[in-house]
Amino acid sequence: MARVSPGWSQVGQASWYGGQFHGRATASGETFDMNALTAAHRTLPLGTWIEVTNLENGRHAELRVNDRGPFVGDRILDVSRAAARKLGFLVDGTARVKIEVTAPPTACREIQVGAYREEENARAMVARLEDDGESARTEPGPDRLTRVVAGPLDASQVDRVLERFGGEVRSCGSGD
Repeated sequence: MARVSPGWSQVGQASWYGGQFHGRATASGETFDMNALTAAHRTLPLGTWIEVTNLENGRHAELRVNDRGPFVGDRILDVSRAAARKLGFLVDGTARVKIEVTAPPTACREIQVGAYREEENARAMVARLEDDGESARTEPGPDRLTRVVAGPLDASQVDRVLERFGGEVRSCGSGD
């Protein structure tokens, strides 16, 4: 397994996988969800966060490595169907990509779910997140907005919160 740190990168061909693997166990032990933003890499540690850029159209996505592969030809990465859609190669099936490690597997992640002018609305969103079993809080944002942040989150929680509530993934305590 590769020992990598943020900034490590690799360029090559990526493909996507979906239907026939949906619901099966991944190498990490998670259930593969073709609608989550995940990827398979041969050597990156499971749980590593990567920024993938489609070099053909400039689109990018932050993905979490939760599986092993691809095991076809010279491909360096398999992404979920949702990731292929976001990266813009769902129809073509493959694309030339750049992978860059953004965080090692132990990195803490949280999601800024929203920013609200009315603090009461922010508190209501925190309550919804907590009712859903997530840790959440408010924090001051720019222009007198109140941010709602869920986290810290483990890998499976990140996918679930993004799917249910949307938002933007960030490192814990980044305030970005």
